[in-house]
Amino acid sequence: MSPLQIIAAIVAILAALAGAALIVNRPVYVRVDAETPAGFPARGFSHQLFEDLLAEFVDEAGRVDYERWHVDHRAIERLDSYLAAVAAYSPETTPERFPDRYARLAYWMTAYNANVIRSVLRHWPISSVMDVRAPLEVVSGLGFFYRQRFAFGGRYLSLYEVENERIRKAYRDPRVHFILNCGSESCPVLPTHLSPDGGPRAAAW
Repeated sequence: MSPLQIIAAIVAILAALAGAALIVNRPVYVRVDAETPAGFPARGFSHQLFEDLLAEFVDEAGRVDYERWHVDHRAIERLDSYLAAVAAYSPETTPERFPDRYARLAYWMTAYNANVIRSVLRHWPISSVMDVRAPLEVVSGLGFFYRQRFAFGGRYLSLYEVENERIRKAYRDPRVHFILNCGSESCPVLPTHLSPDGGPRAAAW
C-alpha cells in the first residue's frame, strides 16, 4: 500500500470507531416520574422542598448521607417531586418565573445539585460517580456527566452542559465552584442552607 492508501485506511478505521462510540454511547434520557410539589407557587420558583431535604440528609460538614437517603422512599419521592418542577420550568422556557439574574443562577445551580444527588441515589451503592460508566468510557466521567440527560424546563441537558454552558459561561463567576457539587470527594461540600430568596447563597452576589 502507498502512504496515501495507508493514511486513508487509518482515517476510515478511526471514523468507524468514532461512529461505533456514538452509537453505543448514545444519550440516556432520565425522566422524572412524579408530580410537581403540592402548592407549588404560580409565580417564581420555590426551592424549599429541596432545601428541607438538604437539612435532613446533609451534615454540617456538607456530606450527604446517601445510605440513609437511599432507603427513605418518602424522601426520594419528595426529591422527585422537586425535580418534576425543575423538569417543568426553567429560565429558558418560563422566563417569567425568574425575574432577575439571581433567580436564574439559583435555579441552575440548585437544579444541578439536585440532579447529581438523584443520579447517585439511582445508582447506589457506588463509591464514586466515576462508577457510572458509559459502554465506551473514552473520557473520564463520560457516563455520569455527559451521557445522562436530565430535564430542565422540558429540555434535556447533560450535567456538563448545565455546568459549563448554563452556569460558568453565562455568569463567569468563579464562586459558582463553591456551590456546585459533583458527588465526588474532590468537589466542594454541598451547601446545607440556601439564601432567603430560595437560591444557594446567590442573593449575596
